[in-house]
Formats: sequence, structure tokens, C-alpha cells
Amino acid sequence: MRFTIRKKLMFSYLLLIFLFVASNFIVNSNLIAVTNDSNQEIIESVRSSIDDFTYITIILGLTIALVTSHLIKKSINEFSIAIHAMAEGDFTGDDIKIKQKDEFGELTESVNYMKKNLKNLISQVNETAEQVSTMSIQLYEGAEQTSVATKDIVTSIQTVTVNTEDQSRRLQELVSQFKV
Repeated sequence: MRFTIRKKLMFSYLLLIFLFVASNFIVNSNLIAVTNDSNQEIIESVRSSIDDFTYITIILGLTIALVTSHLIKKSINEFSIAIHAMAEGDFTGDDIKIKQKDEFGELTESVNYMKKNLKNLISQVNETAEQVSTMSIQLYEGAEQTSVATKDIVTSIQTVTVNTEDQSRRLQELVSQFKV
């Protein structure tokens, strides 16, 4: 059986009501018996017992409330620390460990699952960023090589142009010598 926080608080509340009703029942039944005897000493004894039972009930109720609130506060503090670390980008810490099988237990599983998935997602983003960086370097080097090749081609074309002009000029000189 799974005890949720709501069930735990409800149980505490019902226990207090039961103890209060039981104490009132005991008091009323004893007072009826005492009233019939009209013995003052017994009446005082019953009142003392009622007071003792009331104090025990109050102390028990407060103890249950304090224990329950301590468990809730402890769970919330653990979540706060873990989520704050994740908000700062630290996914290296241990998983949250809460052994309760209530809402906090379910929330623990969900937060730990989210942490694992976020860690994997960040790892994948880092790998992709490294691949993009490597490809950018390769593209840059390719562009540099293309630029160097283009400069070499331009130089070759200029050389060919100069040589062609030189040959054309020489050819014209030869033709003009033959015409003479």
C-alpha cells in the first residue's frame, strides 16, 4: 500500500480525532459513573486522568505533525539543492535519493530522469558543436587552397597574355621584314 503525503496527513488528523473522541467517551462514561456515586475523590481522579490523557494526545499529535513536516522539509531541501545545481549547469552530482513511495518518490524519479536526459542532450550538443567547428576549419582550409589556386591561375593567365603579346609583336615584326 502506498502512503501519499495526503494520506499521511489524513491519517494523522484522523488519529487525533479518534484520540479526542476516545478521551471524551472515557471522560463521559467515568463522569456518569462518578455522578451516581457522588464521591468527590473519584471525580478528581477522573479529571486528573482526563487531563493526563489530553496532554498525551496533544504531545502525540504534535510529534506526528513535527515528524511529517520534517520529512516533507527534508525532501524539499534535497530537491532544491539538486535543481539549483542543474540550473547552474552542473549535471555531475549524484541522483536524488528519496526512498519514499509517495509523490516525492515519483518526483524524484522524474527529476533524475530529466537530469539524465538533459546531460545526454548537452553531450550531443557539444559533439555537434565540435563537428561544426571541425567542418568550419576544413571549409576555411579549402577556401584558402582555392584562393591560392585562383592566384596561381591568374598569374599563369597573365604570363600567357604577356607571352602571347610578345609573340604577336615578334610575328608582326617578322611580317614587316618580309614585306620590305
